[in-house]
Amino acid sequence: GALVMTEIGTKTTYATTAYPGRVSLTGFVNTADHDDNFKTVFGTSKGLNPGDPVLQKSGTSGIVLTGAQTVWRADGGLITKGDLNLHPTAVSFYTGTGYAFDPTIPIRFNSFFGVLLEAPDQSRPNDTYGLKVNWQRLNENYTQFLADANFISGGSGAPYSRDKLIFEANAHLDIGKGVILEPVVQYVVNPNSFWNPYTARRAKDGFYGGFTLVVPLGTLLGLAPG
Repeated sequence: GALVMTEIGTKTTYATTAYPGRVSLTGFVNTADHDDNFKTVFGTSKGLNPGDPVLQKSGTSGIVLTGAQTVWRADGGLITKGDLNLHPTAVSFYTGTGYAFDPTIPIRFNSFFGVLLEAPDQSRPNDTYGLKVNWQRLNENYTQFLADANFISGGSGAPYSRDKLIFEANAHLDIGKGVILEPVVQYVVNPNSFWNPYTARRAKDGFYGGFTLVVPLGTLLGLAPG
């Protein structure tokens, strides 16, 4: 298959304006085949018949709209002593929405909204702290597949909710020498078995905690510029 993407947008930075923002609209078409959400080649439920070959569908497409806007600066956006602060203490909002036109893929709609506190300590200009809420909707036939897969695995087979909510607190911490720590804590409402469909266990609302550690080995070893 072939993937074609087209994007249009605009972006400003602290180098050009006191309250920068960005917005972009991306459209994509993927001509590759993919598994149908619900049916086998025999027209039966693929969740109830995991050994049967899955019906193939051709192509998918969708759009993604994202945006961000700085709404507050501790310094009021003023230039002090002729210096342009490229990392001011500031608050920005960001959002994004993605929609797939094809009902034969798992995720139909995904949208998020967040608020970000940038450089709360001017001695640590790259640090950020954020709050975010994410809403994800599955295609209806994929939720039926998850229910069937749960049933054939010994579960109740009760239908899953199409809508999942995730409330998140996150941070981006510059440890130094290019090493970055990004911890995250989430509370998930209406989780599903997307990553493990054939399980008898039913996902429940609850907390998740984790982190990403970025270590630029090339920089630390002197093989790449910092």
